[in-house]
Amino acid sequence: MYYHSFNRVKALAMIDTKQRVKNIIKYNTSRKYFGEWSPHELNNTYFAMQPVMFKIGKLSVDIICNAIWKEMSYNPKRFGTKSPFEFNGKNSLYFFTTSEIDSESKAFNVLQKVQMYLSKFLTLAVKYDENFAANKCFTKTFIAIKNTPQQSSGSKPIPCDTYQMLSYLRNCIHIVASQNIEDFKKRQYRDCIIDYVLGTNHCAENKKVPHTDSENKKYMAEKHKIESEIAEKTAEISVTQSRIDSLTNDFENSGDTTNEIARLQQQTATLTQLEQRLQNLVQNHKQY
Repeated sequence: MYYHSFNRVKALAMIDTKQRVKNIIKYNTSRKYFGEWSPHELNNTYFAMQPVMFKIGKLSVDIICNAIWKEMSYNPKRFGTKSPFEFNGKNSLYFFTTSEIDSESKAFNVLQKVQMYLSKFLTLAVKYDENFAANKCFTKTFIAIKNTPQQSSGSKPIPCDTYQMLSYLRNCIHIVASQNIEDFKKRQYRDCIIDYVLGTNHCAENKKVPHTDSENKKYMAEKHKIESEIAEKTAEISVTQSRIDSLTNDFENSGDTTNEIARLQQQTATLTQLEQRLQNLVQNHKQY
């Protein structure tokens, strides 16, 4: 009797474990995947009669890539153990959306859809904020959403570009989470998902020990500081380059560009150092 009771308790514990893991990997409209907004909050703006100033907080390439990869990393047997968004140690939406996906990969169908949606997102992001490509993040922490209202009782509002832009990110998460839930039904995937989520990690490689809250805060503060310095230095380089172009292109009154070129070289060297510092910071945070 004891043996059967023990097995029943063990079976119930496994059911509870599976449910807990499913709750973590499933798509949750209330979860703030990309920082300060959730799919539910975005959905609520769809039928709004008046323009909505929607808070996105700091929305950057790193935040976007890391959020989608986090969902993928729950399922190492499907998506592997290396982020598909990382190129030469840096996240890049551009390289991901323009790279060919291995058709033999188990993740091919999902990555192809994610690639399509991120390509559409990137097109609208650059259209909305011309500095997004250079700064790798939006300048503003709020964006205006103004969908065209319903024209008749049976019609739906026509989404504006900014709504569509964020919806493409939402779609990426939904696609990956849906695949994870589908794979969870199959034991060969489910065991690895449970291992990864619970931290036993028999299937995934290089599992990191979670950072403490204070470590994460210190890391994020330093990361934000360096990213701000990079953005400022990039702007300075743009101004210097504009001066050089003006002096060079004015054939009648062309000026001496020696000082400006020297300044540009110094600014470029500083930018390179800042980018290396950021790369080292991110890699060290991932390693430990």
